[in-house]
Amino acid sequence: MTYPKIAPYLLVSSLVTAVVSAETVVYYDFEAGSLASTGGSAGALTSVGTNSSIATPFSNISFGGSDANDNNKVLYVDNSSNAFTADAFTIEAVFQYQGGSDVLASTFNSVNASTDGTGIGWLFGTRASENGLWFAYSTDGGDDGRHDIYSDNVSNDTLNMTSGNYYYAALSVDISDTSASGITFYLQDITTAGNSLLSVSATHSGTSIYDSGTEFTIGDIANASVLGGTVSGVNYTGPIDAVRYSNSQLGSGDLLVSVPEPSSFALVAGCLGLLSVIMRRR
Repeated sequence: MTYPKIAPYLLVSSLVTAVVSAETVVYYDFEAGSLASTGGSAGALTSVGTNSSIATPFSNISFGGSDANDNNKVLYVDNSSNAFTADAFTIEAVFQYQGGSDVLASTFNSVNASTDGTGIGWLFGTRASENGLWFAYSTDGGDDGRHDIYSDNVSNDTLNMTSGNYYYAALSVDISDTSASGITFYLQDITTAGNSLLSVSATHSGTSIYDSGTEFTIGDIANASVLGGTVSGVNYTGPIDAVRYSNSQLGSGDLLVSVPEPSSFALVAGCLGLLSVIMRRR
């Protein structure tokens, strides 16, 4: 499996950002197939199936299999402490777009919660019909309070994706802010270097997200795993590498992708070295 040349720089430098960020609840980079968080305190993921695979130049978690609805490929961490229920949060992921309507991360226990009105928190994923990003949340834990927002409905064709390409995507939310500043989708094609970080912002009507204790899952929703449900039809079938959840609405300058290029790091290091020499001479 071949990855874009820009991705190693993105992930290596993002690790530094994740560790020093006070808002980080969890950061999973999946290096060497590890499910442990490298930042934050919410704990390591549990694998429901054997889904770690090692790829060069960095490691990834690959979902799916011969059956597109394989429900034995999901990662989750316990959410009984409500670590993933903030009304203001940011979720980020690096992934290969598969061209479907799939979940990257969520606290949903069902896509259709008509039989269980206490499970829907939020989900973030991709939307096939728009080739864009998808955010859904509920204010009451069920379908009555459910809201679905698609990036293409906000700004047509701005965040279009191409199946097979690699992307960085983020959702930055302050659900109490119902203005266009309340929800922002971010997307950057990292298949080749030089692509810009794109964004669209959306208004919404709900002012809170139900504080579901449903497990935080990557690659599916909890109800679609052996955690106690049926196949969802929105399980991710491709590689996902690097997922970070922060319990605040991050601005564009605080995102994993918004880090200096290696040459910029060298410039900063040089300046710090010069400053150190000056201070010693004083």
